[in-house]
This record gives sequence, C-alpha cells and structure tokens, in this order.
Amino acid sequence: MMTIGEVSKLTGVSESTLRYYDQIGLLCPARTGESVANNRRLYSEADIERLGKIMVLQKYGLELDEIGEVLEQGFSAIQRVLKDKVEALRFKMNQLQNLILFSKLIDISGCDLFEGLACGPTDIDALADAVRDSLHYQKAVERLRSYTAEELDEMMDELDGIVHGFMQLDEEEGFAGAEHWLRQFAQWWSDHVFPFESGGYLGFWAIFEDETVIAARAEQIGGEEVSASLQMFALYSCMKQLMLEAGELIPAIADAVDSDVASAVGRLGDLLTLCGARMMGTMAEDEKDEDALAEKIRASGAMALRCMDGMLEDEELMAYVDPSGAVSVNRGQLEKVRKLLHAMTEEGRSEGE
Repeated sequence: MMTIGEVSKLTGVSESTLRYYDQIGLLCPARTGESVANNRRLYSEADIERLGKIMVLQKYGLELDEIGEVLEQGFSAIQRVLKDKVEALRFKMNQLQNLILFSKLIDISGCDLFEGLACGPTDIDALADAVRDSLHYQKAVERLRSYTAEELDEMMDELDGIVHGFMQLDEEEGFAGAEHWLRQFAQWWSDHVFPFESGGYLGFWAIFEDETVIAARAEQIGGEEVSASLQMFALYSCMKQLMLEAGELIPAIADAVDSDVASAVGRLGDLLTLCGARMMGTMAEDEKDEDALAEKIRASGAMALRCMDGMLEDEELMAYVDPSGAVSVNRGQLEKVRKLLHAMTEEGRSEGE
C-alpha cells in the first residue's frame, strides 16, 4: 500500500488531482479508518494500475467522465476507444500535414499566399477557364447534373471510402499512399464524370470547383480541407509525372539553347504539347481558333514549368513527392527552358504589335 504522497512522487500526478479523482469516484483508494485522526488514503497495486490507465486515456483526449465509463466496461472497451482515438489523431495529423503541403502549393503556383490560403490558387482557377468553354467540359457537367438523387447517393457512397482513405494515410506510406488513393479517385472520376486523363488536370480542377456536389460530399466525410487536398495531390502527381516524362526533353532543350536555338525551339514545342496534354487533356481539341489554342497550350505549359520549378526549389517537398529520387530534371535546366519560352512569347507579342 502507498500513501498519496508516494503515489504522487511515483506517477507525477499531483496530490490535489488524486484527491479530486477520489472525490468524483474515478479512483477511490482504501482509507485507514473513518473518524480516525490520521485517516489517510492508501493506494493498492490495483489502484496504481487503474491510475496508469486513467493517465493513458487522458493523453488520448478522453474526458474524465468518459474514462470512468470506459474503465467500468473493461479491457475490450479500452482497446476500442484507444483504437478510435489513434485513428482520430492520425486524421488530425494528416490534416496538419496537408495544410503544410497546401501552403507549398500556393507558393509554387505564384499566387498571393494569404489570398491563396483563403480562396485557393486563383492563378490555376483562372487558367482553368481554358477548358470551361469546351464541348468536352459541357458534356461532363451535363452528365453530372443528369444523375438522379438515388444515383448520386450510390456514387457518393463509393466516394466515401476513397476520401476516408485519403484522410487516414499512414505516415510511412508518404506520397505513395496519396498516389494510391488518387488512382482510386481518378478511376471513380472516370467512371462517373469524365476520363481523368482525357480531362487533364485543369478539366478536373474546373469541374471540381464548379460542380460543388462532389466537393460538398467529400467535405462531409473529411472536413472542409479535403477538397483542397484532393486538388493539391492531383497537381503534385501531375507535375511529378510531367517531370518524369520530360526527363530527357528538358535537358535536351537546355543544352540546345546555347548551340542550336532552332532545335531548342522545336523541342520546346514538343514539351508544351506534353504539358498541354497533361494540363488540359483532350478538352483543348474543341478550340477552333489555332492562335487561341496555341495561347492556351503556352499558358498551361508556363504554369506547369513554374510549378515544377517551385517544387524542385523546395527540397523538403521533393523528398516527400519523390523519395526515390526518380526525377532527374534540375532547376538550372528548367530556368533555361523558361527563359526560352519567355523570349518566344515576348517576340510573338512584338510581332503582333
């Protein structure tokens, strides 16, 4: 048996707290005797064990009244509650991680930080206008709006598990885990809205922003941040894939800039076409005006190059997105490509004037 002072010294729980636990019936030790001058609390080994459980459950966020109920229900209840709390903590950890990653997205997109955090990357949304007037986009929107309430409920039930998986990523899974659930989401999107690859990133962004029924359902499951997280992971994945696909093209352009400008310009056209396919998919094919189409491709390519450069500048972000170091493109090469694109754009504007 141990006195209250000894228990306090052993566990770090103050004597006043131990007295309060006794007062509310949470931890009631034996007493030396009622109406005895030195009536003292004496704690048994079982009391110490119960106090340990109380301390653990408190660390995981349970209130004292909840702890009392759980302890009365026994070991299986304690296990269940701890499992739920660990899941909730992982959910919260992912939310915080995603907020950090989203702030990085705002930075690399070139948007004002405060405005971007409050409203999202406005530069990307403005660029998404390039696909909003396309026939492909209108068909996707019409399809989404044609679903009955029952059909919507059924397809949204499928979405629940995907969003839940997104928000419960294990830290060890890292970006690979996010990519796994993004593939699941892309398949769901392709089945119910529009082929993800054909729509391009901007097509996905525009529909997700405009047709709020999907975003609203996702936020019912994972909170208001989950919509931004889905858009964010999709962009990071898109940029990573572009850097991998252009792993030979970008260095070739950079090398040719100083020795064979004509070759560099030709290959830059190939790179912009690649970027356009990733950013706009087949939606750009609806554009009848060749000059307007070329401008859309150039603008989406410039955005993609800026995002890639911003990602490469952030070593912490790249370590997360590309832990194996598969991306071989470097910022020096990208800088030469971006300067060439800028020079060509300025030259084109001058000729137009």
